[in-house]
Amino acid sequence: MSNTMLSLYAKTVSSSNSEIGLLMSMFAITALCCRLVAGPAIDSFNKKLIVMGAMSIMAASYIGFAFSNSISTLYIFRLVQGVGSGFGNVCLMTMVADPLPHDKFNTGMGYYAVASVVAQALGPTFGRLIVDMFGGIELSAAYTKLYLITCGIQVSAILVSTKIISAPHQPKKFVLSPQNAVAKEAVIPAFVTFCVQMGFVIITSWLYIYAVSRGVYSPAISLFFTIQACTMLISRPLIGKLTDRYGFVKVGMPAICATITSFFIISGAASLKMLLVASAVNAFGFGAILPTLQSLAVKSVPHSRRGTASGTNFIGQDAATIIGPSLSGQIADFFARQRPGLVAANPDYFAPEVWMLMTVPMFIGIAIIIVFRKRIDRIESGFREKNASGKNVVDQPAIW
Repeated sequence: MSNTMLSLYAKTVSSSNSEIGLLMSMFAITALCCRLVAGPAIDSFNKKLIVMGAMSIMAASYIGFAFSNSISTLYIFRLVQGVGSGFGNVCLMTMVADPLPHDKFNTGMGYYAVASVVAQALGPTFGRLIVDMFGGIELSAAYTKLYLITCGIQVSAILVSTKIISAPHQPKKFVLSPQNAVAKEAVIPAFVTFCVQMGFVIITSWLYIYAVSRGVYSPAISLFFTIQACTMLISRPLIGKLTDRYGFVKVGMPAICATITSFFIISGAASLKMLLVASAVNAFGFGAILPTLQSLAVKSVPHSRRGTASGTNFIGQDAATIIGPSLSGQIADFFARQRPGLVAANPDYFAPEVWMLMTVPMFIGIAIIIVFRKRIDRIESGFREKNASGKNVVDQPAIW
């Protein structure tokens, strides 16, 4: 609800796509910095307390959003939001991975991902309804109420987190070093995550604005996220099971191809129906590939370094979130400057070519999977051998 509505909120205080793109990516700057500390901290300290602290920081950022009246103050609290995200996502991912059986690891991670699917289904839709209920996108007061409600939801999550039961874990001494901050074994899945996320962030950053520029009624576009999320309820567990059976390479490349296809559909969409078709296709693409990449990163290291591996994968995600919205905003502004007549007739004009250009990183991701497919197969085979023997096979030099 926060991320998808933030670009519209920013539109009330700034008309520059570049400024809005920078805002959408700024939280990943602090998140990226925190990831370097989060991995070793999660492997060393009480995970439940880390999660609760992270969500408290997120709640504070939503209060800041609620009372912001300029793009500068939005920048500040977007950075604060990144601190909470930097610790919270990594810690939750590690807590879920710890108790999963090896032979159903991807399946379990897929089911965990369903939780975010429900949020993706409800968040944008309810966010749009709340803003319309309290005055429409032209009134900043509506966004104040929206972000106060978002803060309340975050506080509820903090209360629920007190009931989490962590899997048994032998903590290790906290040592901050390059080796503990980044798991080199997880660099390949992290880089593929970077490539795929680079393209995907344009959806959360610009879809509402793009839909308005194409004449699609703004509240109706929330159905994009609803269809996407409902489809992911099927695709994520299914892709998890297929990955457990056939391996990442055979499942990951078709999933990225589906994401690319959805972007080409969006670029040519002139109606809500076509955008909803793109939503369903995207759910079998990005919605399926991300949990498998997260699983692959965790599989690449022994149990005691899962926090670091999760953090490494999120570093790739954060780097893409920093670059993607800003880059796509600059590309959109470039095309707008070339077409002053279209911009004069439609102030919200957003060039469809942006969607096509943002598929380039995804093609690079496919190339990386092809080049390093043998290494990826070794990660998965080592994980299976560890399951059979109980030894940390993934630690052995033969894997790399």
